Amino acid sequence: MAARRRADSLRRRSPSRSRKRRLLICCEGKVTEPEYFHGLVKCLRAVPVDVVRCDIKGVGCDSLKVVVESEVLWRRDRRKNGADAYDEVWCVVDRDDHNSLGAALEHARRAGISLVLSVPCFDYWLLLHFVDYRREATPTQIVRELGRHMVGYDKHLPETFPFEHYEQAEARARARAPDHTACNVVGPNPSTNVWLLVRAVRAAGFGR
Repeated sequence: MAARRRADSLRRRSPSRSRKRRLLICCEGKVTEPEYFHGLVKCLRAVPVDVVRCDIKGVGCDSLKVVVESEVLWRRDRRKNGADAYDEVWCVVDRDDHNSLGAALEHARRAGISLVLSVPCFDYWLLLHFVDYRREATPTQIVRELGRHMVGYDKHLPETFPFEHYEQAEARARARAPDHTACNVVGPNPSTNVWLLVRAVRAAGFGR
């Protein structure tokens, strides 16, 4: 009888042990960032990651709106799924010209949301998958440099994009900005701490 109770107990506990963490990723961009994270999830086999885009019609989508939208989605998920709601919420933004970045950072800190930031743009993170680039640049210059490695680049990522080079990209990002190692902070030009989110995606996919 005792042996049966132990066996029943083990069967009841096994689902909780195997539960993977759930992440919500909200992106400022509507094309490149979601495509990148969908590709990364596929590369890492990180099944429980939801990649969503922030699509606010008529007014664009600045960094503060991304954070606010992610908080709304998180609250909605908590009401719907309770204990199985998202474990982490991440926002992916650029150093934009909307003058809302400071408010976005503060809102994210208060809400418990992790915001990762690329300066001058998300394309810099993509570029680091190909080459170690450290010169101060504008978004146009970064996109032009990226086009040397992806001919005809138009914000859509080809199936041949080297998602598997994320570790090289992280090493290059950390070498360029060794102090940019936390969420919700701004780094120098150029810099990115998107690798923090990549690590979280990998941890969600393979367990902790």
